[in-house]
Amino acid sequence: MFSMNYILLLILCFTVSFSQENRKTSLPTSTPYMDSLMRINYFTKKYTYLDQNLKVNMNSQKFEAFKKKYNFSRTDTARDSLSVALMAEFNNWDQARIAELRISYTWVRLGYHLLLNEFETKKIGKEFNIKYPYLLKEMISRNNTQKVKNIISNLKKRIEKLDSITDLSKMNADQLMRKALEINPVRKKKYKEGSRHKH
Repeated sequence: MFSMNYILLLILCFTVSFSQENRKTSLPTSTPYMDSLMRINYFTKKYTYLDQNLKVNMNSQKFEAFKKKYNFSRTDTARDSLSVALMAEFNNWDQARIAELRISYTWVRLGYHLLLNEFETKKIGKEFNIKYPYLLKEMISRNNTQKVKNIISNLKKRIEKLDSITDLSKMNADQLMRKALEINPVRKKKYKEGSRHKH
């Protein structure tokens, strides 16, 4: 039989790791609750703990207090720190996770979705006067102007050079970007290199 001390230790370990693992879990979709969170514009919201450029704006004492409150076992990266600040804002794991995914979405990541490099994606952002890469991705997904159609048309051509088998004719913009992410050779190479370093 397990001792009470051992059981308490297991509970403590689970609690400490939960907050970090919670960020890795896929978000549930298509529920009224989640839809309401997804509709929020996290780029125009007024934050207490983020500045106007959506960077963490919190003194070390408060940061450590929130880190402890929400059981963050580590804050090694800027994204980890952003997660702490967003939990301080919302006190809601789902909402903080959605905001984090959108705010931390990078030009490099958008390049994976468009089969372009970081410089090329930033150039498109400037053409549309869009500051944040996630908003550019959303605009490409939902806009039907000729300029966006050209972006999608060029993306199809780049996908076809890497995959001549898949029928792209009925794919919408989101599906094409997911396909590009899946087959992107730069992303695959970086993922393999990252996996090797972990071993």
